[in-house]
Formats: sequence, structure tokens, C-alpha cells
Amino acid sequence: TKTDEGITKIVYEATPQAMGATFSNAFRVKLNVPMDNIKNLTTEFSGQRFELILDQEIISPGRAIPDGDGTIFEIIDNVKGAIPPPTDFSMSNTLENSPLVYGRKTTLTIEFVTAVDEANMGVAPFDSFISRVDGMGRVIEVHQVDTPPTGLADTSMLGTGDDNSSIELNRYYRTESNQPWVLVIPQDWENPLERVEIGTPYLDLYSWITSSGQQFNTWYKNNIKRIHVFKRY
Repeated sequence: TKTDEGITKIVYEATPQAMGATFSNAFRVKLNVPMDNIKNLTTEFSGQRFELILDQEIISPGRAIPDGDGTIFEIIDNVKGAIPPPTDFSMSNTLENSPLVYGRKTTLTIEFVTAVDEANMGVAPFDSFISRVDGMGRVIEVHQVDTPPTGLADTSMLGTGDDNSSIELNRYYRTESNQPWVLVIPQDWENPLERVEIGTPYLDLYSWITSSGQQFNTWYKNNIKRIHVFKRY
């Protein structure tokens, strides 16, 4: 919602489509809006409505966390609770022959005290990311390409393993060959089966990446080997 002055309210809806791996990830979004400019914050999930009291630390979906000049909003505290695996399965909609399950929608409504400049807000889905705490108590985040982690994250794993992030170069969440850790896809899509490399069903993906997004822009809906995707029927 926006006026001549700027954006006054955001309604953010999130419905998980699938959950692979076995980690317990939270789903969060960071906005370039300081905490003191948040007027109201409500979350609706599974028929329940939560209203955040901004000057208190409470445990509920929709929790707001100050982060420098911005604010982190926890949309889903544990994705497993928003798309529970079917009986006798450890994952949701990624294992072959497992029953189809439907994710539960979370609606986050954020109202601002003062309208926010649209240019400062950025483009939806903004800085949406997953976050978890590992066995050593470290906060690990996975963001979109070249989006830095929040102040909560442990940055010691950046640039290790297959990650080619560099704080000095302002390069984040890419491999050495520029493959991203996160993809933003502008429509419904068919997710790969568990342990299947994403480029196996989506044959044009790597050509899109190596062209820096200049070619094969419809890689997610054309030239697909559907034998390698989860069948949603």
C-alpha cells in the first residue's frame, strides 16, 4: 500500500511448496526500515492471529529483530511446521512416490509510522532468506546473490566449501562459477526431487547463469526433463 509520500503498509504472504534436506530452517525477510518506524505488526497462521508488541521480546511467528538501520521479520520460525512431512517421510514434496502435502500460508502485515521511500525499500521479495542455528550455536543464513548476511549471522563460513563469497569484494552467496544459492522465480514451478542437481531437469539453467541472465530467461518453464521433478498430482 502506498501514497504520494511512499509505502505505508506491506502484506507479505508465504506458502512453502516443498521442504528438502533435514535442517530446521526459519524463513525471514529483512527490510530497510528501522524498528522505530514500525507501527503495527501482525501475523496470521493456521487460523491464529498474532500481534507483536514491539517493545517486548516474545516468542511467536512474525517476531521483529532490529538489525542496524533495518529490521528482520521472522515469517516462519520453522518451515517444518508450515509444511509438515507426510507420515513415514522426513521431507515434504521432494521424495519420489511420497504423498503430496500442502503448505500452510503465513500472512505478515507490517504498517509503518512514516511512509517509506519506495526506492529505499527495494524490490519484492526484498531480502528474503532462510536461517538456522547449527550444532555449534552459529547462525547460518542463505540470502540472494550479492545480498550480505544480517548482523545475526556467523560469517566464518563465507568463502568456504563451494561458497565463493568475499566480504572485501562485496560478493555473496555465489559459487566460483557464479551459481547462486538462491533463485527468485516469478511463477509457480516444479521443484527437483531430493538430491537431484537443479540443472538436471532444467536444461537451460546453466546457460542462463553463464550468460549473466541475458539469455534463456524462461529456463524455469521450458526444456524440462520432468522425470527429475516432484510430480504434484
